[in-house]
Amino acid sequence: MSPAAGEPAGAHGEGKGVEVERVFIGAGCNRVVNNVSWGACGLVAFGAQNAVALFSPLRGEIVTTLPGHKAAVNCTLWLPTKKDVLQARSRETHYLLSGSADGAIMVWKIGSGKGEWAHVLQLPGMHKKGVTCFGGRMVSDTASIFASTSSDGRCQVSCLHSLSVGSKPMVSLSLVLLPEPDSHLILAMGGLDHKIHIYCGDKSGKFIKACELKGHSDWIRSLDFSFPVMMSSEKHNLFLVSSSQDRTIRIWKMASGAVTSGSTMQLPEGNIEMTSYIEGPLFVAGNTSYQVSLESLLVGHEDWVYSVEWQPPTLLPGDETHQPMSILSASMDKMMMIWRPEKNTGLWINSVTVGELSHSALGFYGGHWQPDGKSILAHGYGGSFHMWRDVGLDSENWKPQIVPSGHFAPVSDLTWARSGQYLLSVSHDQARMKESSGSTSNDGPDSMETIPDAVPTVFTEPPVEDQLAWNTLWPESHKLYGHGNELFSICCDYEGKLVASSCKAQSAPVAEIWLWEVGTWKAVGRLQSHNLTVTQMEFSHDNTFLLSVSRDRHLSIFSIRKTEDGVEHQLVAKHEAHKRIIWACSWNPFGYEFATGSRDKTVKIWCVKDASSVKLLATLPQFRDSVTALAWMGRDRASNAGILAVAMDNGLIELWSVAGEGHSSPISTVCLHKFDPLLCHVSTVHCLRWRRPDSSDEKSAHELASSGADHCVRVFEIHDK
Repeated sequence: MSPAAGEPAGAHGEGKGVEVERVFIGAGCNRVVNNVSWGACGLVAFGAQNAVALFSPLRGEIVTTLPGHKAAVNCTLWLPTKKDVLQARSRETHYLLSGSADGAIMVWKIGSGKGEWAHVLQLPGMHKKGVTCFGGRMVSDTASIFASTSSDGRCQVSCLHSLSVGSKPMVSLSLVLLPEPDSHLILAMGGLDHKIHIYCGDKSGKFIKACELKGHSDWIRSLDFSFPVMMSSEKHNLFLVSSSQDRTIRIWKMASGAVTSGSTMQLPEGNIEMTSYIEGPLFVAGNTSYQVSLESLLVGHEDWVYSVEWQPPTLLPGDETHQPMSILSASMDKMMMIWRPEKNTGLWINSVTVGELSHSALGFYGGHWQPDGKSILAHGYGGSFHMWRDVGLDSENWKPQIVPSGHFAPVSDLTWARSGQYLLSVSHDQARMKESSGSTSNDGPDSMETIPDAVPTVFTEPPVEDQLAWNTLWPESHKLYGHGNELFSICCDYEGKLVASSCKAQSAPVAEIWLWEVGTWKAVGRLQSHNLTVTQMEFSHDNTFLLSVSRDRHLSIFSIRKTEDGVEHQLVAKHEAHKRIIWACSWNPFGYEFATGSRDKTVKIWCVKDASSVKLLATLPQFRDSVTALAWMGRDRASNAGILAVAMDNGLIELWSVAGEGHSSPISTVCLHKFDPLLCHVSTVHCLRWRRPDSSDEKSAHELASSGADHCVRVFEIHDK
């Protein structure tokens, strides 16, 4: 592709390319109660901003993220569910439902053998407001039915039926398929009116109101039907567990019986009201009647109980399904409890408690069983996961397990340690995450020993969430005053002796750049050039120059020289570089060339000429969206060759080869690779950072880290083809 008219000479085109592999994803879970689903396929799905993230509990890592939603993901549901044990066995394809804050519902499928994902469809016009909850079951080997609730006050059943639930929205759902020959369905809904609403229906999706269950005194946050428990060859019982913000858990027993003469599916209005806590209403589903009674009231949590879930059923020889009498609850008191009936008395008691009332401000939004019942998983207010596994032989012994970690708000910046052993990221959630690439001994310039009151710890494997919470508290040692507004960008020179900072600004005096001396933390310079916010700064790799770019569409080059008396600085050049805001800049590690990226969808390559002026060398072909992040890596010093990583507002990333002396010969730019969208962020990329290459291994893969508005930190390996 030849340069556009008026551009400096430079070669553009498609190179032989590189191969890109995503090797790490760090992301926190959205702060929503029904956000997490642990599928019969073994994977856990959760919403991470606008993406659906999947992590493998066996590997302890996020394996992929699925783009497509245009708003935050609120809830997920696997089909078949953990209760569909017959339909789930030896199944090659699993489906995943995801609902978002704009009312959209998407369906995904995975081939369990190859692990390949495909977006099946987006269900049209389901809800006008955010989707809050799913409930679903397989009704045959090839068909499933599901219900969704929304803050628009409606419950949709598999696009087949819409139920109006009044002015108070429903926030919890559960659906159960009755045994043959009836094969009818019972739907339970709970919400802001403190009642449990029971509906009966068939596989066509038509449901009618059956009864209401009263007892809770606050919002009902979670409902879960057990698998039908067979009591004899003719009868079965259903159990429904409910939890509430009133801190209690209730187990409702629905005893089945034969329908008497003259019974109909819709009972008289007078039968709907619950007459007492013990003897509840009678309703009819198909050819079976159900008498509801309160089996047990469970009290033990000290805060809202956000989640209750029956242990998944197990498959016995002869395809007989067994429902364990075991319930998992999760609460904002940061505790999960397993409840079981006591052997001698039959009274339900708390048999297992995990978690603790710790320093964390708030606790768990939900708890989930592994399909085999051997592990339990909680997700918390801070976007974190916590998992325990029963490792006991003769008795239960629940131990914490490794789980993914990450931010639960946009990640604004990140950087590699000098050693290259770990990444440090910062986010609007006010947390700093340390992502280690291996075991650490907390020695050298990046040591935690330099931080007061920190306790050095040797890890031979990645730490669990509680260890991170206790051992990564970073006490403040200094506060630097000077800027008039909140900080917007910051950078450090490559000797670790100077820090440059800027703040949000609408005028030239406020837009000045401050220089601080590391150690004494004295202000040693105030650099004036820009009229609006300085969006990014970077020192040249020999610390001779400081490059800054701004909302005022200008770039500035300052010469920096350390002296015995402090720091001397001078404005070398100021240039109107782009037609829109300049978001990003990056120096060539081998010289005084640098790149700038702008909202005008262009990237320009410049060089500092004779230490007194700036020359434009090349303009890359226009990108598909605003350029928001850049990172330049050197590959060969002799030919001044490198790779420029370019990231955009749409989350996509491209790699460009940049080569040439710049002064004596035209610079050449070639597109090496455009990242697969499935590997990329789903919204704005805020930062790109190359890991310093390993000098001992010339053939080692290059690593690129990225952070974005989608709450994610990602690391990619780049290999030459």
